[in-house]
Amino acid sequence: MSDNDSLPPDNALRMEDIDLPMKLDSSQSAGIPPLDGSNYASWKKAMGVLFMRNRLLDLLDSEVPANPDAVWRRANGWAFSEIFFRVSPEIQCNLSDTMSAREAWLTLENLYLGSSLENLFMLSQDFNTRSQKTNQSAIQFINTVTAAATDFRHLGEDVSDQRIRFQILANLLPEYEPLVTTLTHASGRSDLKHLKEAILAYEKKLATRKPVPGPAPPITLPGTSVAYASTATSTEGVPYADRKCTECGKTGYFVDKC
Repeated sequence: MSDNDSLPPDNALRMEDIDLPMKLDSSQSAGIPPLDGSNYASWKKAMGVLFMRNRLLDLLDSEVPANPDAVWRRANGWAFSEIFFRVSPEIQCNLSDTMSAREAWLTLENLYLGSSLENLFMLSQDFNTRSQKTNQSAIQFINTVTAAATDFRHLGEDVSDQRIRFQILANLLPEYEPLVTTLTHASGRSDLKHLKEAILAYEKKLATRKPVPGPAPPITLPGTSVAYASTATSTEGVPYADRKCTECGKTGYFVDKC
């Protein structure tokens, strides 16, 4: 950035201060996801790197000169084109009346900076308070944490793997406490892939310890002591449910109910 002392009073960029490279490089912009309104912070950071590589950050911070020459027009045209074609078609309409790269840049900032900061705060709250639910498997919980971290990064926040690792270990269900203690004090800390594998292996181990529920007890027919279930059999070896009433010949109930 140029010092304010090097700029004229009206904050206009002097043509002699524009130090354009021989060839403006647009190769990096192809890898920048278009601005869709939800990714403003990461989009602004990526575009800032693009303009910095082409020595055009001052163009975005300075007023349009009163009498722009060919050098300024070339720089402005390239920068405006990069901004315009790196936003979604729905957002391009907001730039239809802008005349310079600086104006387009500030228009987008006014539209999305506030919502971006609000989204960042809400996502931060969600990420920091997320914990595994009792009906949630380990893989589901891990996926929700990593997905929140990805959203964080889209908003321009630097979320390290170490922070994700801590968030996962600190919020597992109580039955994972022995594993958490082991992994926390391990001399060689594992990456996210090995952490995930260790947690899933421990979850399978926990599942083998849980008692397998036995068959449901047979249902007793009202007014009798006879079990009404296909697995309950009479002394003749015939399931009670298949026995026939000796009075009417129907199956499933007995003389005292006929």
